[in-house]
Amino acid sequence: MITKRELHAKAYELSAGVGRPADADRLVDDLARSGELLQLQDGTWTTRQLREQEQTTIEIAERRASEHAAPVSEQALKQARREIGKEIKGSLTPEQREALETITGQGGVSVLVGRAGSGKGVTIAAAARAWQLEGNEVIGTAIAGVTAQRLKDDAKLDRSYTTDGLLNGVENGHIRLSANTVVVMDETGMADSDRLSRLTQATAQRESKLVLAGDAAQLSAIGAGGLFKEIEGKVPTAELTEVHRANHEWERNAWEQIRAGEPGPALAQYKAHDRLHIHDTRAQAAEAMVENWDQTRRSLPDGQAVMITDASNKERDQINAMAQERRAQAGELGAHRVNLPEKPYGLAAGDEIIFTAQHQIPGQKRVENGITGTITSTGRDENHVTIKTNEREPRDVQIDTDQFSDLSLAYAVHVHKGQGLTTETSGILTGAWQTDREHTYVAVSRAREQTQLYLAREDLGEQGLDTDAIERLADRMRQSRAQEASITKEVAERDEPLAAEHSAQIAQPTAEHSAEIPSRSDATDATASEIDEVLQARRARQFEWERAIDVDRSGDVNEQAQEASAIEHLAEYLRGEGASEATITQEIAKQTAGREADLERNTKAQREHERYIDKVLEQQRKRLLAAEQNQINHQRDTATEPQDRAAPATDPDRDPYIEQAIQAAQERQQAWENGIDPNRDNDRGFRIE
Repeated sequence: MITKRELHAKAYELSAGVGRPADADRLVDDLARSGELLQLQDGTWTTRQLREQEQTTIEIAERRASEHAAPVSEQALKQARREIGKEIKGSLTPEQREALETITGQGGVSVLVGRAGSGKGVTIAAAARAWQLEGNEVIGTAIAGVTAQRLKDDAKLDRSYTTDGLLNGVENGHIRLSANTVVVMDETGMADSDRLSRLTQATAQRESKLVLAGDAAQLSAIGAGGLFKEIEGKVPTAELTEVHRANHEWERNAWEQIRAGEPGPALAQYKAHDRLHIHDTRAQAAEAMVENWDQTRRSLPDGQAVMITDASNKERDQINAMAQERRAQAGELGAHRVNLPEKPYGLAAGDEIIFTAQHQIPGQKRVENGITGTITSTGRDENHVTIKTNEREPRDVQIDTDQFSDLSLAYAVHVHKGQGLTTETSGILTGAWQTDREHTYVAVSRAREQTQLYLAREDLGEQGLDTDAIERLADRMRQSRAQEASITKEVAERDEPLAAEHSAQIAQPTAEHSAEIPSRSDATDATASEIDEVLQARRARQFEWERAIDVDRSGDVNEQAQEASAIEHLAEYLRGEGASEATITQEIAKQTAGREADLERNTKAQREHERYIDKVLEQQRKRLLAAEQNQINHQRDTATEPQDRAAPATDPDRDPYIEQAIQAAQERQQAWENGIDPNRDNDRGFRIE
């Protein structure tokens, strides 16, 4: 769903060079009259296609709610519980046992809602064992590759794929589903509506059981989402509410309060237990977090003390650089550093790292985005590193950072890399404008023993009492940015054409003339506030862009499927010609090199476009401030002259099309950030790697 402003910005962008804004308005109105665009009762807009896709998904799920897909006997359940009990050296809780019976029972589609630290993984593992004992194949899937791999390893599934990979394989006939197949999707709340709808339809067509596991109170999809929450309760649904991860009862309660949108009591508890630290600046808060991390980690295994930020990749890199320096001072790292392009640090032997993109290795399983590891050695003469991965079956991976540089230090991670993570201690840098309920809940619920919160008065606009700063933080933590499906809102009845409605709005004067002479500060503050809002919105989109890079850099779905198919045909052909595996590997590398070069060019174009948008916004800010000053000067002159003097002409800088042009520029930026080329004449986009 998008706002009316965003809708028109997109229309102006698409009409640039081929028509006037008024033509774009009329086209939007035609689409609204035809029913392709739908206005909802809250004033937002959606498309007929997305709404019908959501409705179809719900209808399929409800229709399958009474099916007996992949049935499991009581004997298989008992054996599964017994085997999992041995592995965890305990037993399932009554709540977990009830959830197990629900998701393995009636329902072609079923849902498992698992709150952070409630044992969702154990429950899925027990269910998978029961299905396998009955002769079913259990396939895992998740939006992120590292989540899909972790699901397979932890639950001992037969296979696991990214959701794009699974859908492409099924639709192309490379992966076969049947009535003896169970598909388990983890972290379903992060699935956009299109992927979730396609998966629901694909499993229904093949009579496979589909289990959707996740928590809508955690991070949402990057694209249009919210569908998982609407499926809950309409099919057999189990919910795990008992938190087992946190060692302290007060902290378990705090997590639940934050999840429910009541952070005030939770923050009071963190403050009472000396877990909430307030500093003047964000830089000071970051330094304090690194200092505490450095002291805490020394008594813990590697990777069990982590720092989490909800801000930008740049901030995360700076924190990682500080942490690396602490380790270097302690003599824990090698002296030689391997260059890592566009990072404020190099890589040394002993560093803990994380892959921020998939890494293809000819002849081997690829390394998934999000896999962590340790640098075991660095090349003296070339930018080569050897990484021992933290996978179920660790392996040594050789990397030339001139060829593959999608690596980052892993001492501090973004909150999106944190979802699904479990550690002993964590430090959370939070409180800036991007803080909200979902990000906070995910961040604070990672550690078993200790979570420390760090915030800055400058972020919260409070230079006085800390109680005021904490209250401002609570306000931000209450705010939810969770995606909502369009079917949660009714379609509005519209009488007035959208183009006329929009034109009337932009034709209204921005300020009414008054006999009272406004002060310079009042006028400029009003204008600056307007542009600050624009700049703030751009910062938010940049944040989403950086988030998207870290979460999913797998490329366009259709292009990826075509590429995979072409590579398979090429390999089959070469084998038929008697080529060696080494020759086949070389030819495949040639095939993929072109795509990687294209993606690199796209990345450079994105950066150039960001600089262009910054320039446009700054110029517009200066123009509006100058126009406002001209208006003040004119009103001051008018107040000292006869009242019958003619009214001043309209300031050309206040032409409504200026705002439309800025909106168009912003929308082009958003298109780049979403990985869509606005100059293409179709809706097939690309995700910049």
